[in-house]
Amino acid sequence: MKKLIISLFLATLLLGLALPKKTNAQVNVQDSLALVALYNSTDGANWDPDCNFAWLTFPVDQWYGIGVENSRVTGIFLAIGPPPFFNNCGLNGTIPPEIGNLTELKELNLSNNINLTGNIPAEIGNLTQLEYLSISNCNLTGAIPEINNLNSINQINFNCNKITDLPIFPIFPNLTWIAFAYNKLTFEDIEPNISLNGFNYLEQDSVNYNIDTTIYFHDTISLMTNVGGTQNIYQWYKNGNIINGATDSVYTINEISTSDSGKYTCAITNSIVPNLTLWRRTITLHIDTSTGINSISAFASVIVHSVNTILINTGQNSAYVTLYNVMGIPVYFCNAESYTTKQINLALQPRGILFIHVVAGNVTKIEKIINL
Repeated sequence: MKKLIISLFLATLLLGLALPKKTNAQVNVQDSLALVALYNSTDGANWDPDCNFAWLTFPVDQWYGIGVENSRVTGIFLAIGPPPFFNNCGLNGTIPPEIGNLTELKELNLSNNINLTGNIPAEIGNLTQLEYLSISNCNLTGAIPEINNLNSINQINFNCNKITDLPIFPIFPNLTWIAFAYNKLTFEDIEPNISLNGFNYLEQDSVNYNIDTTIYFHDTISLMTNVGGTQNIYQWYKNGNIINGATDSVYTINEISTSDSGKYTCAITNSIVPNLTLWRRTITLHIDTSTGINSISAFASVIVHSVNTILINTGQNSAYVTLYNVMGIPVYFCNAESYTTKQINLALQPRGILFIHVVAGNVTKIEKIINL
């Protein structure tokens, strides 16, 4: 009997050795193709070598940063490479829409890839099993798409990008943290989402453009900042000091004098959004103390023909005409040639105070236009 048991054991062992070895489970084709699309759209061939190890050459479950359960891809971790150096993986180009085909994905982490650019694809909203989403410290731009179907989501991290717009998020039942600090958001993005659990929106980039402009002595200028939000509070500064009474989105300086030259900015806060200040980029104002805008030259007759039209007759063979808004930004340009009268349709131009600048040879004329 003892010999029989030993014989059966040896037979079973030999049979096991003779069987083919167990192979890795085949990963869902749709998932595999989605990963290939991610590889191709982010220049996978030039990733950090430790990160693209085995990609496209070994079975999917052996690719660096990929987790597989029951033949489905459930995790992508390409935020940093393996030890000991922990370099970023070097993803470069955009996130492909095929990412939305990974319908069993639970974790997506592409953070720290500073050359990862472009918009977040709308298809990311298809990842209904996603629990952790992190694409921070990259160079993503544009708007976050609607992701209302991420009912399993626990944490969302888009810190340190260049995102400009948020949707109105639903109340995710499992959400504990959602982060959009250090982006380009304004109060109109944050106000409707202020009640989200763990909402981190500090800090945000400065708003509007830097402006460097010259205004003539005794003229008038209106400095403006344009920021979305329903409960904004404004405070203008000159050379770092508060300007008393300058608490509107527009700050007008009448009868410009030399003392008005300097650097202006505006701090914008919001009564709904605590602890966040948006700063307007600097307006640098120079004052020209020459005799004034209407006595520089008499060569050009600039006539407001009606409320909607400017007629320009330079009396010169060639002249250049530029229309500026109050912030010194060109809004219209033309070349008036061969002694012709040039007509500008004001209905197509911005409302408010405009400056028309006419140059013929070495002679210049500037006039202020109020476009109602």
